[in-house]
Amino acid sequence: MSIDVEAEIGAILKAFLGGIRYGVKIRFPHALLMTILFQKNRSPSEIIKTILKLTRDHALNLAAFATIYKTILALLKAASISLHASPLNKRDGMMRWIGRQIMELLVEGKTTGQRLVERPPGLPVRNFHALIAGSIGGFMVWGNYNKINVQINLYLLSRILMGIGKRYGVPMEDEKYAWFAALVWGAVMFLYEENGRVLHPSLSASMDEIYRYESIFRPRKSEKHSKPKVKNM
Repeated sequence: MSIDVEAEIGAILKAFLGGIRYGVKIRFPHALLMTILFQKNRSPSEIIKTILKLTRDHALNLAAFATIYKTILALLKAASISLHASPLNKRDGMMRWIGRQIMELLVEGKTTGQRLVERPPGLPVRNFHALIAGSIGGFMVWGNYNKINVQINLYLLSRILMGIGKRYGVPMEDEKYAWFAALVWGAVMFLYEENGRVLHPSLSASMDEIYRYESIFRPRKSEKHSKPKVKNM
């Protein structure tokens, strides 16, 4: 078994382009809608700059993560193939033996000695390779604290919790989902009413539109504070 370097590089390039394409497709309409709805006080040029910046940042982050992820998978695949292709010789020295054990622990883990199954380019030969590559990519790309990264990380966290529940036999489609919904909505409404500033600004603004609707009917400032005219006698 050998690694196809050209095919692996092709998989990395495809992942990069896929990240750019999907980032533009998913972020541009969202940024356009949210900016127009909740940043009406800005000038048209500022709105356009904001939309383009959010779209660019999201697309580049997805492309960067995909590139890092696929590159690390390819390196781990090459290391696994190399370990299986060159078994340790009894004549090798102690330092080589120690280095080999460390490499096997990092690259093979508990699967040391198990037969490698050939996988298409861009896919991991060991499932935990995805964990390693994803963790490194997440730290490097999504570890910076900003609005886009926070939104995506929280979105993924919710999906991960749902996936873990399904994997371990806790489906959310039955009556358990009602209790889950009760917990989520009870918690968010409590935080909003107690101190709405702790919530994400976009969420807080959306909730203001619904639960502070009386502001829509509030009289204008000029009307509210205008004094009645007194006729001269």
